[in-house]
Amino acid sequence: MSDQGELYEDSWILYRVLDRMMGNREMVAVSRKLILVRDKTSAHTFLQWRISFATAERKLIHSLSHAQVLVYCLLKYLLKQISGKLKQIYGDTDILSSYIIKTTILHAVENTPLSLWEEKNTFLCFMLCLNILATWVKAGYCPNYIINRNNMFLGKVHGEHQQKLLRLLVELRDMTWGCLSIGTFFQPSIGEYIQRVKNGAWELVLPTPAQSEREIDFTIFEQSFLLFCATDVLPALKLLSKSKSDMDECVAYFNTVSALSFKWMEVFEKQAPLEGNKQKYKSLRKCKKFISPLAVTCTSPGLLTLATYHYQTGNYMNTLETCGYLISSWKVFSGNISEKDRDRYEHLYCGRGYSLLHKFQQAFIFDMVFTETSSYFCPVNLQQELTNVGSSKLIIPPLPYAVFLTFLCYHELNDTRRRDAALKDLRAVKYDTNQGGSKYWIVHNLLGICYEMVGDIHMALREYKNSLSGEKLFHYNNPAMERIERLEY
Repeated sequence: MSDQGELYEDSWILYRVLDRMMGNREMVAVSRKLILVRDKTSAHTFLQWRISFATAERKLIHSLSHAQVLVYCLLKYLLKQISGKLKQIYGDTDILSSYIIKTTILHAVENTPLSLWEEKNTFLCFMLCLNILATWVKAGYCPNYIINRNNMFLGKVHGEHQQKLLRLLVELRDMTWGCLSIGTFFQPSIGEYIQRVKNGAWELVLPTPAQSEREIDFTIFEQSFLLFCATDVLPALKLLSKSKSDMDECVAYFNTVSALSFKWMEVFEKQAPLEGNKQKYKSLRKCKKFISPLAVTCTSPGLLTLATYHYQTGNYMNTLETCGYLISSWKVFSGNISEKDRDRYEHLYCGRGYSLLHKFQQAFIFDMVFTETSSYFCPVNLQQELTNVGSSKLIIPPLPYAVFLTFLCYHELNDTRRRDAALKDLRAVKYDTNQGGSKYWIVHNLLGICYEMVGDIHMALREYKNSLSGEKLFHYNNPAMERIERLEY
């Protein structure tokens, strides 16, 4: 391989190593630490005021491309690695500050073409910035990015210190790749990571087969939820009949059963005006047949939709059993997937030969969705919320909805002890990171409705008011103000 080819390969490895290390908390902390520099040449610093460009600089840093951010972090990484040597030589690590590193990357980006900042040029861009820094030290002049005539080396880099710092930077530059192997702040060093990869440890920079499977699964499942509102069964069945791959079958099957579930909701509405118990019973049995395939496919909305059916038909024990399963089991909520959930999903389901449909059934949950066409099916307690969304959709995260249904069942059974326990659980769910009230206004409304049902008007009002505060999803459909006015007047 040519020298240029080796440079590109090593830069690619460096790029991947940096990309993976960005997940390291210490590296992230280092990349975000921005230090302001005082004018140490003045004898009256306590009387001085300084104009801050922190907001502008923050926007500039946020505008950097991914490749540019990685080079910026690499420069700060090097600064941390040589901090011990700087302190040993100068007695002060602040001779090169984080702010100067930021200034270096901003000047480098402005004065070079964007095409230079590519993955294959990662190390080249790093060396460019190192050369800029060495040139500034040699001249004893580091121009502030906003105000160029402001020399940030003034009072710091001069005389013997200037010469020592220049020798250190030239030494680092001449070491080329070797400069990434010095220092002990991060162990192992980036240089050691690169050497390990070149020796065959590709798992350090490439995802494992299980990780690749995990990311593909998440992409498919998250996009599949968009199909839940499909209402035409025939195209879905046609797609299912032509499916060939595992992915085709999973997506087509979910599309089909979700379309059937909407048809079932229409049938449920039609049974309401029927006369005679026999006619209603037949209609309800037909409804259950329509929803069963979706219930087998996923816990939410599938099983939760079946639980709602049981609640609406007075079968509270089946409702409680279904909701209890969702509340007590671990599932991946598609609304916001944490890294911990990703790792656990990978451990439990990836690399084991499971089909996509099996993993879909076992691991994933989605929001519950009600539309104006399902007004008879939606619990009567939520009719005001459903009316407000109009032609849109009422979206409820699955965990709060399952606890809410549990509360309703115990209320109907006159089991006040378990009802109050369910209310306590719903209060706890309100603080859930992914499905709680900080993101979904409906969670506060669910709590408010429960408080109204137990006669605690004060707490109900507080929840409705909390429902209106902050930035929450689909806040414009929130009927909390109408509920507040009704309780207050």
